[in-house]
Amino acid sequence: MRQRLTVLIPCKDEAHNISSCIESLGDVADEILIADSGSTDATLEIVSQVQIPNTSLRIIQREYVNPSDFKNWAISQASNGWVLALDADERLTDNLRDEIRQTLATEPVFDAYQIPRNNIFLGKRVRYSGWQHDAPFRLFHRDKCRYDARRVHEHLLVASGKTATMKAAILHNTCRSLEEMFAKSIRYGSLGAEDLKEAGKSIRVMSLFTRPVFRFFRHFIWKQGFRDGSIGLLLSCLAAQGTFVKYALLWSQNYQGLIADHPNSLATSGRPITGNSAETDSLHDSSKNIQKEPRALTMPGIHQKVQSVVDQLPRGTLLDVGAGEGAFSKWAHKNGFKVHATDVNQQDFCLTDIPFTQTNLNGRWPFMDNSFDLVVSIEVLEHVENHYHFLSECCRICKPSGRIVLSTPNCHSIESRLNVLLSGFDDCAPRPIDYSDTDPNKIYLEHIHPAPLANIELGLRRCGFEIESTAFNRHRRLSSAMLPVAYPLIWWRTYRQLILSEKDSQSRERNRKLLRLFLSKQLLTGRISIFTCRQVEQNLAIDSDETKTFRHSA
Repeated sequence: MRQRLTVLIPCKDEAHNISSCIESLGDVADEILIADSGSTDATLEIVSQVQIPNTSLRIIQREYVNPSDFKNWAISQASNGWVLALDADERLTDNLRDEIRQTLATEPVFDAYQIPRNNIFLGKRVRYSGWQHDAPFRLFHRDKCRYDARRVHEHLLVASGKTATMKAAILHNTCRSLEEMFAKSIRYGSLGAEDLKEAGKSIRVMSLFTRPVFRFFRHFIWKQGFRDGSIGLLLSCLAAQGTFVKYALLWSQNYQGLIADHPNSLATSGRPITGNSAETDSLHDSSKNIQKEPRALTMPGIHQKVQSVVDQLPRGTLLDVGAGEGAFSKWAHKNGFKVHATDVNQQDFCLTDIPFTQTNLNGRWPFMDNSFDLVVSIEVLEHVENHYHFLSECCRICKPSGRIVLSTPNCHSIESRLNVLLSGFDDCAPRPIDYSDTDPNKIYLEHIHPAPLANIELGLRRCGFEIESTAFNRHRRLSSAMLPVAYPLIWWRTYRQLILSEKDSQSRERNRKLLRLFLSKQLLTGRISIFTCRQVEQNLAIDSDETKTFRHSA
């Protein structure tokens, strides 16, 4: 059965582009949704005059906060299940329209499709300069995907991980003038600085010089920008400019924060505030009444990817293990889960309306057996001393019909394996840990024990659980580039280890299921692994008494 398609076009002041963009759609769309964020030119007048047979056209408007927030809101307004997101400066080609029709002629196998872009800059096609692999997700199922929370270069999160890349390309007219490109580079740099600040990143002054220089050489030499001639040189300089703006703003914000925290700093009014003034007391009193906004203490995008996985599961009681400041707990509470949070330190937890229990994650957790419908652990497993004990506690407190969601750095990517070969260090724990006798507990902030997939699978299986599904956050470019060369060697060695070297027939059959996961493209290129785990059916599980004994003794 043919799938109906909504084409979503976010825009603001795009009078010079919008007409050509809509015309390029032809008859591929069943609905055209114009999401306007406050145009002041003739954009909406032009749209209102467009008439396409058998295609409905709607205009929706809302204030623009950031690309992800705006697009997620607009996607929810689409009338059809499949959405094609298209910028106003992009055009569909004849080949791409045909490929989209063919893809949607029946129920698609995948939930999201990347579409390559042919980028035009100042009238010239850009073939290198870091743009040669430009293929964003544009065609996707409305109910199975959403954008992460990044302010710039937003990434589409696909809950199932089922994605593919189309052959035909979008034609992308990037900028009308150099001035427009300069302004765009500065705007993206400032948005990137806000993302880094939210993630708790800091920067040294020296990096204001080294990072832009590295970015220039990365685009001009490594990404072969020199093959684009003067355009490649210009784009490499613009990339370096954006990097400088991003990190200069981050350094400035961090530096101002340090001044504000100093006892002799100036208040926003510009005059000193002494410790004895009534104004100081009033500021302290008011600050106590303001609840701190919890931050996601992970790399950008990880929380959002886990949220997209958890959002597909039934609502119920949820334990947030390693809650940190409570960013995920706040999201889960807002989305209908009955949340309980736990971590090793209650002082960091910002939320007062969600119950919290301080827990030694290396000991027995203070929760009854079969207490929670969902146990979620984001970037915690690599910080604990004993993987098997941690997994056994997760399994013990999870209800028989419940789920466990674990995220941890992926030790099995090609880049991670290469780091081990060349340096002896896994990039999940890339350097010797700086142990501090003055504060021994700081060691648990480090990745003291990266968790290989085999260890996770064994720990779960010993407790009567199994990996139900996997997802991965981002894909490493070096791993993706080396995949065609390294895959035959990885396939042979993995097949030999799991199948040929295993003498027991039952173990060999179980290993065949693991082989598909060990050899998947997502595992070999992904940065962060996200596992959804469930209890094995009773007739497939090991003896229940043995399982119970292991859960209590691991």
